[in-house]
Amino acid sequence: MVLRPEDIITMQDRLFSFCRSQAQKKGNDYSGNSEDTFMNLRRVKDFKCTENDMLTVLGELVKKCSRLSNFSQPGFVSQVTEESAFDTISDLINYATYWQMFFEESKGLPKITRNGKPLPVEYVQTGDKVIPRLIKKKKLKRKTSVKPKRKASLKRTVKVVQK
Repeated sequence: MVLRPEDIITMQDRLFSFCRSQAQKKGNDYSGNSEDTFMNLRRVKDFKCTENDMLTVLGELVKKCSRLSNFSQPGFVSQVTEESAFDTISDLINYATYWQMFFEESKGLPKITRNGKPLPVEYVQTGDKVIPRLIKKKKLKRKTSVKPKRKASLKRTVKVVQK
């Protein structure tokens, strides 16, 4: 099977849309009425299970990678029927996002916004400083199909039928 760049973008759109939906639903379920959607992850640190929130999330990432490894084994049949490999991939993406957010929080990195909306930035180490750099979207070159031109001489004829 040959995968084109458009196929990857289509899968990412589908997957990321699902990730956003799951992050919102699970954030509500795990945080209850709290304003902090990461309350459940921060509680692990409170119970002295890990030193920081990033290690808590790292533990979740390891669990999800282990689950994917099991899905990859020939003949594996999941006993948890309500969580597919697709769900596990979604969880991995969301936990990786949480890890990045905790990392930026731990470093005191600024949130870059425009009109109140966060901008995509990466943080680059320059000497002893970490500075944000805007990530520019790359446009894919898409194949365009050439539509045949209609001949100007083609006219639709409307026939009026009287009773």
